[in-house]
Amino acid sequence: MKKSGLDLTGYSHVITADEIRHVINRHGRQSNDSNPIDFEDFLLIPFIIAKPDKVEISNVKSKKHALPVIHYEKQIGDRFVVLEEVRSGRKKLAILSFYKKTARNKP
Repeated sequence: MKKSGLDLTGYSHVITADEIRHVINRHGRQSNDSNPIDFEDFLLIPFIIAKPDKVEISNVKSKKHALPVIHYEKQIGDRFVVLEEVRSGRKKLAILSFYKKTARNKP
């Protein structure tokens, strides 16, 4: 991510129970999402972050803390999106949201 001007050396990725609840409530089977996240999909997050098809600094700041947000996308059948908030004080990249979209061109 040095291209973006962010040096993320030494940062760790975290997800809390609150963010898991958010994903399940807003993007899971009980939500209105047309392509809901399943519990098994959470196992894909490390792979999506490590080998994204697309990664960029979002132009949207997190609502809670007004911090930069990293946007990752990876096609694994469907198109998965992971959003992480950059918490520089604690050197954490905290998951804000995780959802999937129907892929335009499925393999």
